[in-house]
Amino acid sequence: MSRPLALLLAASSILFLGAAPRPAKEAPDPNSVVFGAMAKAGSIPAQAEALAALAWPLGPGDPRVRAKAKEELVNFADQGMEAIWKAIREAEPADKADAVDTLILAFRRLSGGMPPVYLPALDDAIWFGTREARLLAIPEISRFRLQSPVLTIIDAAIEDPEVLPVAVDALGSMQDARARFFLERVLHEGKPGIRERAAVSLSRLGEPGRTILKSATRSDGKEIRLAAIRALLPVATVNDISSLYDYGRAHADDDPATAKAVEAATLALEKALESQRALDAASPTPR
Repeated sequence: MSRPLALLLAASSILFLGAAPRPAKEAPDPNSVVFGAMAKAGSIPAQAEALAALAWPLGPGDPRVRAKAKEELVNFADQGMEAIWKAIREAEPADKADAVDTLILAFRRLSGGMPPVYLPALDDAIWFGTREARLLAIPEISRFRLQSPVLTIIDAAIEDPEVLPVAVDALGSMQDARARFFLERVLHEGKPGIRERAAVSLSRLGEPGRTILKSATRSDGKEIRLAAIRALLPVATVNDISSLYDYGRAHADDDPATAKAVEAATLALEKALESQRALDAASPTPR
């Protein structure tokens, strides 16, 4: 082999060896990162803030570190909720639903009592959250019949049709009469399936809801009438007998099974009314 060729091959070997990839740097241990951040933070509120910053960083983060940070936040229970509440408001949109889910998990860890930040945090999840965050927060907050977010839930349902079914069910669970006009609108304008849910929610609002349902039984739209009368039947009182009678007389052809149910309910309420009148008549008149 000639000397120039040998030198060329040697140089090529050096370049090749120099271009070899270096071993990948090992990712930090999630436990070390999380517990190290907690140790530096000091106080429990500061530790919770540090965990929230690791769980929902403003930018890319190690999925293993994020998962470990959320796990520790859940273990903090009510003492970590302030930090989670802040994340619900300020985290990246893609992380807001995850923050709500973590908040609910932390609440489930409690043995009793309602942390003062829990319901306001859920309210903010509806106000500031993404669709996914709202779909988690709305059913949860409706369990407690908190009245303050009623209008917020209605706004969310108007803004995003995907939230509408969950919102309609929640408004019925909350039994707040302020929702009656929105639910009436959904009953009359909603698509099949959602209008029936609106009717059921109206039936849970007491007299204000029943008044709307009785009016809807006289609608020109058959599907609206059926949704209204079917929702009214389980909650009808003796004060609703005339509406049931009028529906049965005018719209018996809407649906045979529903017509029979209306007839049976009317007869049962009439008997109840007669029994009440008999009791009233037999009772001594107070002097």
